[in-house]
Amino acid sequence: MNKHQLPAFLLLCASAFAASGASAAITGASATPRQTNVVAGAGNTVSISWHVTTSPEHRSGVTSVTSSIVDPATGTVLQGSRFPLSGVGNGPFVLREVVTLDPAAVRSWTDQGLRRVVLERTFADPATGSVATATAVLVLSPNRLQSARTASAADLSIVSLQVELGSGNNVEVVDEGEALRALLIVQHTGAGMLTGRWQIAGPESSDGVPLFRTLALVNTNLQPTQRSTLRSPALPTTRAGKYLLRFCAAGRPDGDVTGDALCPNADLVATATYVVQGRTETPVAVIGGLAPNAQAASGRSPFRWQAVDGAAAYQLQIFELASPAADRAVVRSDSVGAEPRFVAGMLLERTTTAAPLTELTRSKLRAGQRYLWRVTAHDGEGRTIGSSADATFVYEP
Repeated sequence: MNKHQLPAFLLLCASAFAASGASAAITGASATPRQTNVVAGAGNTVSISWHVTTSPEHRSGVTSVTSSIVDPATGTVLQGSRFPLSGVGNGPFVLREVVTLDPAAVRSWTDQGLRRVVLERTFADPATGSVATATAVLVLSPNRLQSARTASAADLSIVSLQVELGSGNNVEVVDEGEALRALLIVQHTGAGMLTGRWQIAGPESSDGVPLFRTLALVNTNLQPTQRSTLRSPALPTTRAGKYLLRFCAAGRPDGDVTGDALCPNADLVATATYVVQGRTETPVAVIGGLAPNAQAASGRSPFRWQAVDGAAAYQLQIFELASPAADRAVVRSDSVGAEPRFVAGMLLERTTTAAPLTELTRSKLRAGQRYLWRVTAHDGEGRTIGSSADATFVYEP
């Protein structure tokens, strides 16, 4: 029996199945940013988000094994990179890649007279074989001055966001009524409009469920400097307690989402925490048991102290002492030098009495340098209810 002898309804089912399989495919691909600038002779890191769209019936994921940098005029492949990307299930997909360009290679391209090259990737559906290619234009400049002149055409692409409070860290303890602002540090490529909002969650929030409200909207044009700094509005300090601050940048609607309508893109959020100390005459407890003290500490060494009754949070502060350690293994705790300089801080939960230094804190320390550290305890209203004497350590990562 051939297919012409099959019952009509079986032919109809077979045709429908074939049509369904054919329609379950990749429908398109694009890159964000579509264009960015690179400078000859300098280290260039390009952050790309690849967006792959599919038909509603698609369920078999996408893959891309390599990327290529191509001369658009001749189609010559200038550089290839084997860096597999893949997504599973149904689309759309957002796949991220960081491409590091060799300064000598970029210089050779500009020496050949090239002003633009194309970074491209082809994405394939392993089930149906359908493919789509996405490209991003890299504008080549012989120097930074020329890059600044030509970068206005490049799309803004945010590489990272960081919020710093007055101390230069993302944690802070301030007095009630003290003026406080934050700085938003934006690492980016290209130029364009940054849209987002400053949001705050105050002491009225329930534990683990911060109730954010918007302090200010941001719509500002970022120049092609690769690093921009924005000031926050004045932050509330009239009520004692713990505050969570965040900046949420607007992103593509098909990006990763947090489920929060006010802050939809999980990759474009930076946070900070500060505690407002209320005024009180309550005696302050002495926190003892500090370790390490007068000894070396590595990046994994736990910093310990004794618990304080009624504490809702602890703040660990680190200060740099003026003179380097003569003996890196042991440091005298009674050393006298210039006024210590605040370096870093950590705000910790009430149940924490031992913690290693965070990655951000470690990044601010120098190997072999002598530091002073102390701990304060705060109640639910932010008031200081405990304070330690100063201890010292030498940082040996």
